Amino acid sequence: MPHTPRAEQAAAGLRIPDLSAARHPADRLVTPGLLMLALAGLALPVWLVAIPPLLDYPNHLVRLWLITGGADIAPLSKMYAVSWSSAFTNVGIDYLGALLGRVVPAVQLGSLFLLLALVLPPLGAAALNRAAFGGVHWWQIGFFFFAWNATLIAGFLNFHIGIGGALLAAALERRLAGTGLALRLSAKIAMATLLLVIHVFALFFYWALLAAIAFGPRFGALATMRGLADALRAVVAAVAPAAIPALVFVLLVPALPGAHVDAAGNAPWWDFSLQSKLHVLLTPVVTYERAIDLAVLAVVLAPLAWALIARKVEVHAGLLLAAAALMALGLASPAALAGTWWIDNRFPVMAALALIAGVRPGLELAPAARIATAAVLALAVTVRSLWITSIWYERQADVRSVERAVATVPAGAAVLPLDNIDDRLDASAYPTGRYFHNNHPTHWSLSVLVIMWRHAFVPNLFWAVGKQPLCVLAPWNEISFPEDGLLPVQALVDASLTPKHFRTWHERYDYVLLLNADVGQRANLSDLSSLELVRDEGFARLYRVVKGPQQS
Repeated sequence: MPHTPRAEQAAAGLRIPDLSAARHPADRLVTPGLLMLALAGLALPVWLVAIPPLLDYPNHLVRLWLITGGADIAPLSKMYAVSWSSAFTNVGIDYLGALLGRVVPAVQLGSLFLLLALVLPPLGAAALNRAAFGGVHWWQIGFFFFAWNATLIAGFLNFHIGIGGALLAAALERRLAGTGLALRLSAKIAMATLLLVIHVFALFFYWALLAAIAFGPRFGALATMRGLADALRAVVAAVAPAAIPALVFVLLVPALPGAHVDAAGNAPWWDFSLQSKLHVLLTPVVTYERAIDLAVLAVVLAPLAWALIARKVEVHAGLLLAAAALMALGLASPAALAGTWWIDNRFPVMAALALIAGVRPGLELAPAARIATAAVLALAVTVRSLWITSIWYERQADVRSVERAVATVPAGAAVLPLDNIDDRLDASAYPTGRYFHNNHPTHWSLSVLVIMWRHAFVPNLFWAVGKQPLCVLAPWNEISFPEDGLLPVQALVDASLTPKHFRTWHERYDYVLLLNADVGQRANLSDLSSLELVRDEGFARLYRVVKGPQQS
C-alpha cells in the first residue's frame, strides 16, 4: 500500500471528514446556528457580570492587575512584587495578561480569560469529535453543557484554558499526519510547550489524547498480543515528542509547583470515602444546584441513551479507553499533592471531555427530527447558562457589600479577612451561589479585591513559588501564607485555632473584614474590646483594630 497522506491520517486513528453528510440545510445551517446560540449563552454571564462567584477568580483578577502595573503603585510597591522567575507553569493567563494588560484594563482581561476558560473545552471537544467522525453534528451542541462544572466554578482558569487547548491540539493530529516528520515533531513539541506553560494538567491531557489517537478507533488491537504491542509502540511514538518539554522543565526550572510548602504539605492527602468519590465523579457536571445540573444532563444525554438502546453509536476506541483511564485516575488520586488541592477532581473533567469527543449517536433521523433534536439540546444548554447568569447577577450583591464596607480603608492599611461560619447551618441556609460542589465557598477570595480597590494589604493573595509569578515583600510576608484560604472567625477568638502568621494580628493589622456575616450567628466580634465596628453592610462587616491597652 503506498504511503499517502490519507493513509497516514487513517493510521492516526482519525477520519477524513465526509462533507457529503452535511449537505442538507438541517446540517449546513441549523446545526451551526444552534452551536453559535449555545456559545452565545456562555458569553452572556461573562458580559453581564464583572466579578462572578467563582472561588479563585478574584485572586486571578487581582494578580493580573498587579502584574499589569498595580504592583508599581505606592504603597503596594512595598508589599507585592512581580516575580517572573517564581513560576514557569500554570501561568498562561499571567504571561498573556502581561502582554495585553498595558492596553486592556484588568477587569476586562479577567473577563476575556474567563470566556476562554468557558468556551475552549467544549469547542475543543467538538473539534476532536469532528476529526474523529467527520463533519459538524447536532450531538456537538450538547458539549456546551460541559463548559459549566465544579472546577470552572472553582475558578481554575488556566486549567480550563489548558485542557481546551489540549483538545484543539489533539484535533490537529489528522492534519499533521499528512506533513513531513520534521514539521510534525516541531509542531508537537511547540504545542506541548505552550500547554505546559498554561497548565501542567493541560500537557498531561494532551499526552492522554495523543495516546488515544495513536491507539486508533477500533478495539481490535486488544484482541492479540501482537496487536497490543503494535498499539503500545504507536502510543509511545506519538507521546514521546510531547514529553520533551516536561523533561526540560523538570531539569531546568528553579522551583516546581509545591515548592512553597513543607514536607507535610508536599505529602499526598487522600480521601477514599464513598461520599468523597461520589463528589469526584460528579465534578464534570455539577455547579451550584446539583438537582438542576443533573436534570439538564439527562436531557443532554438522552439522544446518546436512545442511540445506545438502538445500538447505533459510533465510538472511537482510543478516546473511550483514555476516558476510562482518566476516570480511574480521578478515583485513585489524592485530593491534594504538592500544596495543590482538587487533584482528583480534575481527572473526571478531562475524562468527560474525552468521552463526549469519542462517541457520536448514529441515529438515522429525518431532517425535521434532526432539527428538533438539535433545538432541544441548544435550549437545554442555553437555559442552564441563563440560570447561572441569574445566580452570578444575584451574587453581585456580595461584591457590592464588600466594596461599600471597605470604602473608608486608607491606602497602606492591613486588612485581615475572616469567614463567618456557623457550623449549625448547611449550604442550603445561604443564598444560591455562595457555596457550590460539596459545600465549597465561592466568596473566599473576595477580600483580595481590597488590594485593587483600596491599595491595602490583604494576606490571602496567591503567591506560591512555582505556581504564581508574584511575591510578598518583607516584612509583609511574615503575616501571609502563599496560598491561604479564608480563616474562620473563630481563629480570632480561640488562640488554639490561630495560625502562626496571624498570632500578632493585634499589632500587624489595622482592620478586620468579616465576610458571610448576613447568615448565622456564630460569633460577634463587637464583643472584643480590641475591635470597633466601622461599617455593617450585611454580607461584609468592617472592624477597626483598636491599638494599645484596650486590646483583649
